[in-house]
Amino acid sequence: MGRKIFHTSEQAFERATRRFKRYGPATLLFSWVPVIGDPLTVVAGALKINFTLFLVLVTTGKALRYLAIAAALVSPFK
Repeated sequence: MGRKIFHTSEQAFERATRRFKRYGPATLLFSWVPVIGDPLTVVAGALKINFTLFLVLVTTGKALRYLAIAAALVSPFK
């Protein structure tokens, strides 16, 4: 399955799968991070993570990012 999606060896896909399973779906909180966010969501899809859990974690991560940006814009230290 991994080779069809990622065009990589089965061994490399298994290694990535173990890492994702080790750190768990909570890594999806970092889906907003440039460069690593998209691969995290692809791996979650390939591993068939529960969609409701996926949606909650990705939305939470992105909401926290925008809250941090908003807080920085209204900071009294401007």
